[in-house]
Amino acid sequence: MAHRDVKPANILLTSARDLKLADLGLARTLDMKSAAGTRSDGTGAVGTFAYIAPEVLAPPPMQTLSTSGDVWSAGMVALQLASMDATLKPIALGDLAAMQKQVEERLASVTGSVNQPYIEAVRCMLTVAHDQRATASELLCETAFYGAATKLRDARPDLAELSSLEEDAEKLAAKKQAAAAKLKAASAAEALAAAEAEKARLHAGGCPAGAEHEWQWHTGTHGTGRACLKCLEVQDTASSKTVWSCSSDDERSRILAGGCPSRSLHQYGGLGSGPAELSPLEHAWTQGSDVAKGGQKGSGRMCTRCGLTEDSSGKVILLPQLLGAFGPVKVNPRLAGR
Repeated sequence: MAHRDVKPANILLTSARDLKLADLGLARTLDMKSAAGTRSDGTGAVGTFAYIAPEVLAPPPMQTLSTSGDVWSAGMVALQLASMDATLKPIALGDLAAMQKQVEERLASVTGSVNQPYIEAVRCMLTVAHDQRATASELLCETAFYGAATKLRDARPDLAELSSLEEDAEKLAAKKQAAAAKLKAASAAEALAAAEAEKARLHAGGCPAGAEHEWQWHTGTHGTGRACLKCLEVQDTASSKTVWSCSSDDERSRILAGGCPSRSLHQYGGLGSGPAELSPLEHAWTQGSDVAKGGQKGSGRMCTRCGLTEDSSGKVILLPQLLGAFGPVKVNPRLAGR
């Protein structure tokens, strides 16, 4: 039998502390074949929305009726108990990977309020793919329930649901392994898609440090170029060819965090006028003449190793990569001295 409306309001507690599942108004009897698997009911989705299984909400002919829907509903109740939330937000419909990700986020939010065996049991109940979801008898093999199940089997050997705990344990282990493999494949596919999207963004001219480049321009005696203040890439204006860039994200982070880029200039680009040996990683600052006056206009500092220049607020106003690649500023005679 599929109850089809498992929720807190339909779970009653007797004076003897026993649980009773009530309100069978939506219940449907299944034959043994369909109870073990799934079948289409054709009556549409019924129940309480926040607790309805994804396969029940699917449009015909994908919609299915089985006892696995009740397992999902029980899992949502268990999740609600762990979160102590009076109102349960339903899992938003989407593809399997997206829905399973929501489940994992919900489980992560209650980690610490309940023990790990409880969380593992709820994870088995809330497996989005219904054909991989644990059955009621398989759930009894979970650590959270197994001790109680074996005691009950000793007390009630006539209960058919408890007659094959060992076999059900093997089935559950196989389902867990298949679900983990499927989740891993989905995560790998998502990572690959993200990498391809990032590659396309960069190919279209996006900044490796995020969004668009923030260019600084320089017209020197050896040509005209531009450098991005975020990712430090230097390009030749005429050819759009990359003249210099950081060799890795770690190197870029090191430089942007205050590391001296002179080491990178000598090792990777040969830019700058200094010797080719590796320089120290820290800047050798020389302060502006009036920096001690509280940061008025004109104050700042410059690194004597790489030429990086910052204003009093720490904002980069001149990148050494530009000077090293295109030479000192080319002065227009008509504008000389201005």
